Amino acid sequence: MWQDIAVGIVGVLVCIYLLWKVYAFIMKPPQAGDKCSGCTGCALKDELKATKTCPSAQDSIHSGKNISKE
Repeated sequence: MWQDIAVGIVGVLVCIYLLWKVYAFIMKPPQAGDKCSGCTGCALKDELKATKTCPSAQDSIHSGKNISKE
């Protein structure tokens, strides 16, 4: 009997988690070129928003390296 209750609780938690993920995907879909895939809790993302450029690309520009993919 207690096993059925435990399985039911786990099932409800899984359903809540899946619904939350679907809701988050619909409300904040990942954008093309977004290295963080929609994540909002990272200090690096805040830094990238502030500078609008990738720090490694910026260093390559100043050092004269060619980072093109051709």
